[in-house]
Amino acid sequence: MKRVIFSIILSLSFIVFPFINKASALELSAGVLTWFCWWETVKAENDMDLQPTLLYGPVLSARLNESWSLAGVFLYGKFPSEDNKGEGGPDGISRFDSDISLNYNINRYLKLFGGGKLMGFSWDEEDDEGVHWSAGPGAGIGSTFPLTDSLYLLLNISGTYSWGKHDISGEESDGKTTININERGFNTNLSVAYYFASANTSVNLGFRYQYLFIDYPDGESESESYNFFGPTLSVVYSF
Repeated sequence: MKRVIFSIILSLSFIVFPFINKASALELSAGVLTWFCWWETVKAENDMDLQPTLLYGPVLSARLNESWSLAGVFLYGKFPSEDNKGEGGPDGISRFDSDISLNYNINRYLKLFGGGKLMGFSWDEEDDEGVHWSAGPGAGIGSTFPLTDSLYLLLNISGTYSWGKHDISGEESDGKTTININERGFNTNLSVAYYFASANTSVNLGFRYQYLFIDYPDGESESESYNFFGPTLSVVYSF
């Protein structure tokens, strides 16, 4: 997995470097993103009743020039289990979700973006523990609609395709079992952002929906699919 992450970062570095050299003034932004998320099973062999939880993490961006910008986000949180706690199953599932993207502004209202995505989850129960992760490319389109001089309506839609592993270790798995996986995802986010010019800070309140389809090409397990959804809130400061 470390080699996959390094390859994504290295590839994006070669893409971004020429634009950084040409940038007249590099503008940086940093902040915190939160997502109060529900995890809903659409189809799975082992359905768990998970409570909603707060995913949180940093968000960073750099404006390279008038047309190009680079952005990255990392989210992490643990979904508590309602039905398996105290019965030998895991007391929850930890999930992470990260993106890095290169954005191209067609005009002030429309942008295209593409990059890499790394996501996964892990659990630890009485007889087994496991890690599920995938990494791959993604692309999408975003729109910005000015409502006033400081208030904006934002809409982003994207899709991803990734490859990874499903690792299980413990007594029930007779040591360690590794299964190959393919994942297809769909993401959409609708939000309202207000920019406080005097503080160089923007506050963004919205709603995010993510669909994830997991396929096991080796035939070890049946395909699975999940919905993730809930409100988002971010605060970002521009340097």
